[in-house]
Amino acid sequence: SVYAQQSGRSQKDKEAFDEMLGRTVNDVGESLFICGDLNGHVGEMAEGYSGVHGGYGYGSRNMEGELVLEFADARELVITNTWFTKRINHRVTFESGGNRSVVDYVLVRLKDLSMIRNVKAIPNELCVLQHKLLVCVVDWKERAKSLSEVCRGPSKA
Repeated sequence: SVYAQQSGRSQKDKEAFDEMLGRTVNDVGESLFICGDLNGHVGEMAEGYSGVHGGYGYGSRNMEGELVLEFADARELVITNTWFTKRINHRVTFESGGNRSVVDYVLVRLKDLSMIRNVKAIPNELCVLQHKLLVCVVDWKERAKSLSEVCRGPSKA
């Protein structure tokens, strides 16, 4: 779960956050879910990030959104929210003073995208003040153990 530096924070603060999150991502060798408020607008279209952005975003991209896309691209992550066709009210994750945007995301490794069945904001459920509850449906299948693995028992390494 993450909460990225907000707009208006220094570039140094944002880079420190990205570096810390990057080290954490690099240390995880298995399936990974990054969920939270990344405080960036990745925009409606993929525009240069077709392997990361699915083309079903919302609004305009901003500088912070560009950083989110670059971060994901460098680590072979995808922004799952952008891979599903949704009505606007199921895309928007943040509303305040008549402004609507998407700043909350679920990122997974590209190799795990096939297990994501759906991601959507629940329009009438406030999760945190002004933020909508974001739901990610995962088709999680454990790898079946082979007979030799079962008979061998736990590793002695």
